[in-house]
Amino acid sequence: MGQNNLSNNSRKSSNILIFLGGDIEKDEIEQEKLNFRNGGGFSESIYSEKIFQAIHGNYSASFFMAYKAICWYPKYTSTKKVRGGLIGNDKYYASYNNTAGIRNKEIFQSLIFGARNYLIPKLNLGAFETIDVVIASCFDPLIAFSCWLKQKFPNIKVVLNVPDLPTMMNYSTKNVLYKAYKNYEKIKIESEIKKCVDGFVFLSKYMIPYFSKISRPYFISEGIAEEIHPFTDTSFEQTIVYTGLLEPFINLDLLLKSFSIVKRHIPSAKLIIAGGGGGSHKIEELSQNGFLIYKGVISPEDAKSLQLRASVLINLRAPDEVFKYSFPSKTMSYLETGHPVVCFKLGSFPAEYDDVLFYPKSDSVNDVASVIESALRLTAGQREKLWKDTGVLLASKNGQSYAIKMTDLFYKIRCKE
Repeated sequence: MGQNNLSNNSRKSSNILIFLGGDIEKDEIEQEKLNFRNGGGFSESIYSEKIFQAIHGNYSASFFMAYKAICWYPKYTSTKKVRGGLIGNDKYYASYNNTAGIRNKEIFQSLIFGARNYLIPKLNLGAFETIDVVIASCFDPLIAFSCWLKQKFPNIKVVLNVPDLPTMMNYSTKNVLYKAYKNYEKIKIESEIKKCVDGFVFLSKYMIPYFSKISRPYFISEGIAEEIHPFTDTSFEQTIVYTGLLEPFINLDLLLKSFSIVKRHIPSAKLIIAGGGGGSHKIEELSQNGFLIYKGVISPEDAKSLQLRASVLINLRAPDEVFKYSFPSKTMSYLETGHPVVCFKLGSFPAEYDDVLFYPKSDSVNDVASVIESALRLTAGQREKLWKDTGVLLASKNGQSYAIKMTDLFYKIRCKE
């Protein structure tokens, strides 16, 4: 190892962060919106950036090894070739063919290229006594790359964030070949995790038994919350807003049927939907008839702006067994507005969220409509109290709290040696 050639005096006692995650430059988002076919989202990019911003200040140096977090060609996007390279002095994007079945291998190979030509020589990794690697998601090329890196530098310690289980991604897909591939990927990822991952960040307690055969230190975090936005009374808007994928698991038909009832009881109510997916054609048709307002696929910034103007935010993700393993980033984003949020209680929701979320009693149309109406009818005083209670909750989920937990986790990992 390079560090063996350094004297103790020349070695740095501080540590370095190598961050692996999906990301996409803001100026590319508008173009990528145009390239989406069946929808897509930027949640992985947002989550990666939040983690990086929360923890990188704790290190003397950091380097972001990224791939552009866009959906794969040809099903979801018309983007076939993704170009990368070095950005500034501390960020590298992988270049790859975005075709399904090819992209993962090419991302892995490009990350190795970036490490050999930029990461290792620029930062002189051998000069650091401790090197922390944080992986933003359970994505095979990132985990495989961390294994490769750890072979080169055995003093590296790796923490893997698990926002979603690999086999649960695109779980609604019925394609037999795709499901077979996901099972193969699960076996491959588990093998790589055993080789190089030293700790975990889980989004739900239910993930713990899933990884029971790979005993490692961990902490649980439902995500990283931004500071709650200033209080505004948006009740007069009478708007119900959904932003995200338009796929079966979000109970689109239930939302539309429930809104029909709400509209009869509160004629001024408006339903605004933004996003893409398999249900976008139906939504577009209904918007042309004046039943709702459809914004199409929008950027994260535009989505947040729309959420801030909403009277009620809604996310009817079905309380299926598979969703107990994760915590929807949309729920956290919605809560940051301080507005009422209507959703089903998922298995992954800790009890501390029960006082700030509006749960339907059942998945019946009447029960969903009833809770939407209750949220729309909140007084300004009730809304302000909800905003205050939500702010207290989110303050315990912020980046500083996450960074402290991450520092403690790496300490525990090294104390085991």
